[in-house]
Amino acid sequence: MHNKLPFFILPIIALIVVLGSAFSKDNALFNASASSTPLDPNLISEEIKIYRFFQNDTPLEGALLSIPLNQDLDNPVIFSATLDLNKDGKFKNIERGVDEIPAGVEDSLPNNFPLIFKNKHQIEQIFELDEGDTVNVNLVLIDRNTTPLSTKEKKVRALIINWDVGEFFEPGEGLYGGIGDYIEDSLETDNINFVGNVYAADPKVPVSNKDVPDLNPQKGKPNQCVPISLANSLRWLGKKHAFNDKLPASDNDLIDQLAEAVKWNKDGTKGENVLPGKNKYTEDKKLPLTNKRIDNKVVEGKSMLWEDIVKELNDGEDVELLFDFKQSPKGKAEKGHAVTVVGADKDKKDKESLTFHDSVTPEGNDTYVVDRNGQILGYPLGKSYVSFIISESFKEPSPTPTITPSLSPTTTPTPIPSPSVTPTDVPRPSATPSITLTVSPSPTITPSISPTHTTNPTSTPST
Repeated sequence: MHNKLPFFILPIIALIVVLGSAFSKDNALFNASASSTPLDPNLISEEIKIYRFFQNDTPLEGALLSIPLNQDLDNPVIFSATLDLNKDGKFKNIERGVDEIPAGVEDSLPNNFPLIFKNKHQIEQIFELDEGDTVNVNLVLIDRNTTPLSTKEKKVRALIINWDVGEFFEPGEGLYGGIGDYIEDSLETDNINFVGNVYAADPKVPVSNKDVPDLNPQKGKPNQCVPISLANSLRWLGKKHAFNDKLPASDNDLIDQLAEAVKWNKDGTKGENVLPGKNKYTEDKKLPLTNKRIDNKVVEGKSMLWEDIVKELNDGEDVELLFDFKQSPKGKAEKGHAVTVVGADKDKKDKESLTFHDSVTPEGNDTYVVDRNGQILGYPLGKSYVSFIISESFKEPSPTPTITPSLSPTTTPTPIPSPSVTPTDVPRPSATPSITLTVSPSPTITPSISPTHTTNPTSTPST
């Protein structure tokens, strides 16, 4: 015979079960703080796409899930996506392709995520489908800044689209895309501003730059990722700090001018030319910017470039990230690529992510997790590792100085023998103040100088 639990124990057990559910695996990742903007029921757009990447019809075995959204949110949202790849009507854990990735939300701008599965067979299944096929997807979005957590779950159909980058991305070896062979040489190049690393104990995230352009490649001009990523940043800075009048009105003209500055050719750009070219363009256009390069450093086996990017974004700067395609962290770079970074985040499990605007992927905010080795996980064009960043700082104009001239020595007019004589040819200070003469029986005349002369020269920002 089994002993029955006392009646007062049952409510306690029920409470423990409820609390355990509230702090389950999914919820424990989020730092819930009060917010008055829950996820809108119509947040998720119906135009979900899966882009499969090819290069001149050769599969690259990488794919992005593109999720357009209908709401602008100040804080990032946690995205998860599970795909019914075998079309059995069920969504299994092994079919989860986006696993709790934080990303910002801009109205009508798609969020693009690399599809990364636990088993490589899942990505192979995507490439076995025909273009134009659809896949059922279960999306779960969680706003980690609401109390209680605001969650939106929706089942949608994603359209399969082939995305071939061969026309505008096929860089030559060691070019940008690719900088691996040039890093050591560039350390000795003149006019490169290398900056030391300063790391915050707790980097301030999430951080993002909104309204950054995502410019497209120009037809017939391949491998322009460096000038395009620089152009994205300059357009954003020019609008933010009101110097777009110093830049060409046409985006294509801006890209072409930057391409000339960094010595681009149809095969790409040398890494050693990126910062000197940006400096030359800044000087030629008299832009109020200071450019710098920060190289990737490894501390105790961990890449520190994510921390550097977070610091630059928090300082209100734009960031261009250059990364290598190679097979291992210490391997030789085969080629490389440049993107504009628009955001960074980190979850409770210390999973670090970056959001790009990338000239060779579909329009939108592309969000990737960056691991300890600096690998950009799931990048669809190949195995990639961060290398260095270029960032631009806006130079505030110097304050206008107030100058009070010193009148020295004091001028004493020549004594006038009689009060009835009008004084003439009285010497004046160089600043030409007005002088009032007081005439008295005494032969001494004291000048009263009024007012004090103050000049306010116009200050021009240094360039």
